[in-house]
Amino acid sequence: MLIKNLHGAKNMLILSLVLIYIGFYLLYGIKQKKFKAWQFKIVVGILFMSACLLLMHYYGIGVGFVSTWIFASPIVFGLILKQNNISHKKNNAHNVHY
Repeated sequence: MLIKNLHGAKNMLILSLVLIYIGFYLLYGIKQKKFKAWQFKIVVGILFMSACLLLMHYYGIGVGFVSTWIFASPIVFGLILKQNNISHKKNNAHNVHY
């Protein structure tokens, strides 16, 4: 019984992470003008709500809601890093003109 519950928990976590990732990827595509905004905002909302409801159903309302945003945080951070070109810029204080 314990192994069956652990297998179900693993599948639930993976499925919710995939739903959250797909949702944020669609939001990234909307930002980059790859997708039409009004069509995919509805899909993104459904994906986020589905992931949240799956976690809340399996783990309880409080833990499921908090874990949804804990799982979403690294995905958002990764997409922000992907979108922004972060490079070392040389700062010359001598050449500043106002």
